[in-house]
Amino acid sequence: MIHQHVGTPLLRTSEASWLFPVMGVVPSSMSSSSIDDAVSCSGLAPDASPDIGSEWGEHDEEETGAASSALLRVARLRRDPDRFRSEMGAAAYDMVLGEALWTVYLMLGKLSSRILVLTR
Repeated sequence: MIHQHVGTPLLRTSEASWLFPVMGVVPSSMSSSSIDDAVSCSGLAPDASPDIGSEWGEHDEEETGAASSALLRVARLRRDPDRFRSEMGAAAYDMVLGEALWTVYLMLGKLSSRILVLTR
């Protein structure tokens, strides 16, 4: 079983070019066709490939307010970046901002999520 986040056409190139390196993401791993090709070459076959989209995030938002909290973090971090960079360090600031944006982008449909159930 593979749980994969993928970029969608709503994710701008400039957003991806900042976010992926900050989050340690190999850009090709964010393409469903890349993963589909790798699965095909592995000798495995997908039995199911449901697109989850933002459903898990929506459920989490209803239960915990995680997306709202992430949006607040983005707003606060972007409002005073110099202060937070000096307090946290630049790398930590980028990581915290990247993680919060990831959650927001999943809810906005800039990122999506899917499951691949594979058999040999």
